Amino acid sequence: MKYLYYKKYLSTQQIADLYKIPFSSTIFAKFRKYNIPLRSVEESIRLSTPRRANSAAKSLIKLPRNPFSNNILEKAYLLGFTMGDLHVDKRKYGETIYVGFSTTKKDQLDLIKSLFERYSLIRIHSNKYNNYQSIIGLDKSFEFLLQYKKKRVPKWVFGREKFLHFLAGYIDAEGHFGVPNNVGQFIIASYDKHLLFEISKILRQLKIDVEGPKLEIKKGFIDKRGVRCNGDLWKIRIKRMKELYRFISLVKPYIRHKKRYNDMMNVEKNLLSRTTRIDVKGGAV
Repeated sequence: MKYLYYKKYLSTQQIADLYKIPFSSTIFAKFRKYNIPLRSVEESIRLSTPRRANSAAKSLIKLPRNPFSNNILEKAYLLGFTMGDLHVDKRKYGETIYVGFSTTKKDQLDLIKSLFERYSLIRIHSNKYNNYQSIIGLDKSFEFLLQYKKKRVPKWVFGREKFLHFLAGYIDAEGHFGVPNNVGQFIIASYDKHLLFEISKILRQLKIDVEGPKLEIKKGFIDKRGVRCNGDLWKIRIKRMKELYRFISLVKPYIRHKKRYNDMMNVEKNLLSRTTRIDVKGGAV
């Protein structure tokens, strides 16, 4: 009892539960019998606060929610998408992972719903400007999403298949495929400098030559609309036909965003229309 009480910091009720004793008063009696002193009131309050807070947090969960599937590829995609487009938080003693978003794009809303609706009820709020917002309450097993705050590619994502799922999630949130002046290209522009450097490094290991990252806009710049840049904006780009076609071939199976996928296919079509030096089966030559 001394070990459980003083070393493991269990309460008398927890000790009673451990030994399947119905009343904590039985434990109190044993303490008196063996002259085991009780903790001070101040220490008891300090130790019991987390326990009571966790119990309260569990009791506040009203809506049904399902634990994460533990699929490593789904996990990689979700973290990549979260790093680009979502805000995740958790209260100190809470049992809920809160995922918040705001978007005016219907395709983005549909994608977010498809990612999380099997895990929790999603209530969407919108205004007259067609801005869709929600805070989704997820099971504690989604705690891995909090890694988005580090803005780094975590080590468990390393590996070709896992990285491509992670990258596809980030592209669906932040990437852009376009054909300006009839020249296809892919761009990611982000404030997350270190993340872009890590992504470009891994892409080069996959034999994709990436331009950048380079500083595109400095912090504090105000554009003609009066919008201020709140940080240094960095950009990576893939424009050379050979590299771009190979890149599209790599990520195509994993892109889920409807508009992003259609834009990507338009770029691929543009590449095939501009040159005969692409082997459709084997990739660019």
